[in-house]
Amino acid sequence: MWDEPANYLDVFNQDQLIKLLREVKPAMLLIEHDKYFIEQVADQRIVISN
Repeated sequence: MWDEPANYLDVFNQDQLIKLLREVKPAMLLIEHDKYFIEQVADQRIVISN
């Protein structure tokens, strides 16, 4: 379970993380507000809204 893993990363390191997650394809539960990051790494998503 990851809670906003890209939150404090600069753009370069976010891109590196995206690349790694695409290569490894781990099973994980990801909580993230950054839609771009989600679109890059997730193949399924659940949206919870108020």
